[in-house]
Amino acid sequence: NYQAIAMYDKAAERMEAYAEKYTKDKESPDFLRNAYLFRLGLGQSDLAAANLAKYEGLYKKDNPELAAKIFWSKHDILRTDEEKLKHAEEYLKVYGKTGGTDRRIVAEAAIGQILWRQSCDKGLLYDSCMSIKRKVAQAGEKARQRAEELKRKDKKLKEKKASGGKAKQEIPKNCGSATSGIITVFPRNKKKADEAQKYFDSVIRTAANTKVSIPEEDRQRIEDYRNAVAMAQVYKADVKYEEYVVIEMPSGLSFFVEDYKKDSGLPKWEKEYKEQVAKRDDSIKRFKEFYERKNRIGSELQKTYDAIVEAKQSPYWMLAAAARSAMVSQNYAAQLNRAEVPTENKTQEEANANCD
Repeated sequence: NYQAIAMYDKAAERMEAYAEKYTKDKESPDFLRNAYLFRLGLGQSDLAAANLAKYEGLYKKDNPELAAKIFWSKHDILRTDEEKLKHAEEYLKVYGKTGGTDRRIVAEAAIGQILWRQSCDKGLLYDSCMSIKRKVAQAGEKARQRAEELKRKDKKLKEKKASGGKAKQEIPKNCGSATSGIITVFPRNKKKADEAQKYFDSVIRTAANTKVSIPEEDRQRIEDYRNAVAMAQVYKADVKYEEYVVIEMPSGLSFFVEDYKKDSGLPKWEKEYKEQVAKRDDSIKRFKEFYERKNRIGSELQKTYDAIVEAKQSPYWMLAAAARSAMVSQNYAAQLNRAEVPTENKTQEEANANCD
């Protein structure tokens, strides 16, 4: 018995020959399936694919749902995204209407994911088209930075005094720590991104409006379906997430007004007061617009991501949604933490008060 002595290549050849010769024999489908598995185990992908195609052909007419299952099983042995994309598109063309609603959803989600990833050519961060660069934080870094800053200021003070001048305090340009991440969002290829979202829309719409029936014992099929739906929901929300991240806190804000200059009777002070009030009012307006837009989109995103978590469909995509929900809050907090220090702040104490 060739199989028993692990001569899988010879065993596969015998099974293939039998199925080729006796196409209508009831044993032929099982032989082809086993030959496919042996070839797969031997790393003979092309021969495995050929066996799978023959196996599928035996059922294509009389049992299209089984044929669809056989056809789709090839997806996992494909090597590149282009191969997987072509295979999923072919599946929809041949079995989209007969292979089961859940498998159509899985195929559409697979196409959408590939296109969504391909729409970003700058590198992906958890499938978001962005990068985060930060200065690496090390143990005791704050203390070292503080010591270096004091040493530098002391040196500058001594140099200033030696030259007979008055030392001017250096105020940081931004609040917070330089270890806070700098996020850069890259533009996606619009054509591919829009096409991907059409597939995600179809997945979400079909799952919501169609009763999907999968045999309880087919656990892998159920898992694949749930993963596909949750994935489409996450990627759909990610469009707004990438929009949210690029909403920058406005620069040049100033809320500093010297009230004592109002009605002082001094033209210079009166002019300065009016300029300060105008700048303050403009700063309030721009910050309010930022705050309201950031809060509105952030709330919508967290509601969407939290709903995916609460649905408990897919453990992997539950974690992805939960992580994104946390990143929404983190992004907002980081922007506030690294806000610009107004140029009107002349001392470190004023800068600290503004940042606090």
